[in-house]
Amino acid sequence: MEFSDLSNNLLVFWICAGMVFVVIEAITAAFYALSMGVAAFLVAAYVAITGETDFSIAQGAIFATGSTLFAIAFPRWFRRSVPDTKQGIARYEGLSFKLKTVSGEYKIEIDGVDYLVDASSVTSEFANGKTVHLDSTEGGVFRVSLAK
Repeated sequence: MEFSDLSNNLLVFWICAGMVFVVIEAITAAFYALSMGVAAFLVAAYVAITGETDFSIAQGAIFATGSTLFAIAFPRWFRRSVPDTKQGIARYEGLSFKLKTVSGEYKIEIDGVDYLVDASSVTSEFANGKTVHLDSTEGGVFRVSLAK
């Protein structure tokens, strides 16, 4: 097969389809269009090797299988390795706060919001204005201990 005369319109179709999907990927950056672009290039390689001039089930199977496998693999391969960081209120765990008493209950203030201290954390040494260490925030329960 000669590539100079572009007589194989099917080959040109799959190469153009691959380029279109790559351009779409440049706009969306979700890796799904890239997976379809790579699959289209795989089909173009298959067409170039076999010399097929009509669409076939094999081409559809290569495209569908390649798109699916690459759609699963690309996000995993290209994902940045970012350490897990705590989100929301959990990012304050390990920090110290001042206790305050509101309506007979101990609370800590974080970013201007009062949070109720878990009753199991309260000891006889707790007093208004004492510094406590935020131990955990599991399920909205704020467990604290006196700072040393």
